[in-house]
Order: sequence, then structure tokens, then C-alpha cells
Amino acid sequence: MINRTIKVTYVVNRETKEAKLNYLDFGEDWLNYEYGEVTVTFTKFTNKGKVSKTEASHHEFVNAEAERLLAEQLQIEADREEDQKRANEIAKIINAIDYEQIPLEEFVSIKTKQSRSKWYNTLAGSRSLPSIYDYMVPKSVEDLVLELRIIRKKHQNDWKFDFFDCDYQKLVRRYADHENGTPEILIELH
Repeated sequence: MINRTIKVTYVVNRETKEAKLNYLDFGEDWLNYEYGEVTVTFTKFTNKGKVSKTEASHHEFVNAEAERLLAEQLQIEADREEDQKRANEIAKIINAIDYEQIPLEEFVSIKTKQSRSKWYNTLAGSRSLPSIYDYMVPKSVEDLVLELRIIRKKHQNDWKFDFFDCDYQKLVRRYADHENGTPEILIELH
């Protein structure tokens, strides 16, 4: 018996009571109907990865999706040790670079995100645009950083994966039309 929590959400046409895994499975006229969403939680699977008969849905496509999600989760767990080793190796290479010796022109952006601070909803903050943070790394390690980010994303719901061991330094550039106790364009090493 395999004990895991797997949730599957599917869609039911309110008029016809027909059920599908997602809206688009209803075909071209899916917009002409109202739908409800149903979430089923599975916790018991056979050793072969099949949904336990005691928890099986009467919709076979729901059971198949639960089994697919379980297989995906088990594969991620099986890959953990090898992925952790590779992620740590990559992080060590990236962290060995002296970022302060590299000109800013030799950095590339790997991620940009916008501030979601509640301050922008206040009277003082309502006159400002949210800050934008540009995460940058040297172009020489861009491919390694992208590989590391793929590994980290793969394990984002894997609580046994050690993200601290494979953390890597990045240059963060802040663009803002207001001060935040820091200059308008902030360049920090993280």
C-alpha cells in the first residue's frame, strides 16, 4: 500500500452533468455552459500505483489522473538524490565566482518580479508603481543557472529536497519610482 495525498480537480457541466478533466475537454462549445469544479482527494494506492478500490472515483479519468500524479511524485522522489547532488555541484560553481569583479554589462537577467507589497494599497503607496526586481547572474554561468532553476522547480513540493544547500548568489537590481530606504536603482548581491 502506498500512502500519499493526491488531489484531482475535475469539471462538471451543470446542465448535462457530464464530467471532464478540464474545460477544454468539452469541445468547441464549452463556453456555452456553466460548470462546477469537484476536487477529490486520494490517500491510498496499491503497490502498483493504482487507486485503492475503497477510494476509487466512479469516473475512470479521475482515477487515471490520480495515478499519473502519483507516478510523477514517485519519480521526483526517486530522482531526489541525483538531482540534489547535481544542484549542489552547480551552486558551488556559481558561488565560487567573484561577482564584484565582473562588469555589470556582463550580467544577464534570469528572473524579473514585481513587488506585491500591501504598501501600494495605502494612501502613501498609491501614488507609486510597484518596484521591479531584476535577478541577474554572469553570462558565463547562465546555462548552469537555468539548469539549476529547472532542478529546483522540479522539487518545489518535495520537502526533503535541500534548497539551502543549492542556493546560489545573484545580483538583484531594483527599479522604483520611490525610495524604500535605498536608492532608486539598487544593486545587491544575494
